[in-house]
Amino acid sequence: MFMPTAIRFAWATGRGWMKFLRDLAPVRRDAGLTAKLRRLYKACSFSPNRALPPKSDLPIKGLSVANHKSAEKRHRQTERRTAMNRARVSRIRSFVKKVETAIAAGDKVAADSAFKEAQPELQRGVTRGVLHRNTVARKLSRLSARIKTLGASAGEASNP
Repeated sequence: MFMPTAIRFAWATGRGWMKFLRDLAPVRRDAGLTAKLRRLYKACSFSPNRALPPKSDLPIKGLSVANHKSAEKRHRQTERRTAMNRARVSRIRSFVKKVETAIAAGDKVAADSAFKEAQPELQRGVTRGVLHRNTVARKLSRLSARIKTLGASAGEASNP
């Protein structure tokens, strides 16, 4: 949700509480939400020497501005889907990083096997809608090209 970011921004820039509320006017519908935001904002204390609190200290998750049951349900579904999508993207990044690490180490066999493991994971990201197909095609193409040059440079070094 965007509210923790808004609170952190308002807190970091030293903007006043009323300006902060005015910025949120389009999304703020009920007094309960306003009171929770005010308590949270005041708890952040405006000491300029104090570091920003970590995101986990801002207990905004789960606050919903929804007025209907169906909207509340959509909000819950969106939170669940967001968590799954973030986990999937993180998993994909881990697979790609394994390939890049193997390429950096100069190990063609390890890079090739890591690439073969990363390829279906990237394609699954396209199927699930977390990555664009052109992005995946570009990443796979570039990784493949880097692995090929790795083999060519190793072959040239052994044949002189």
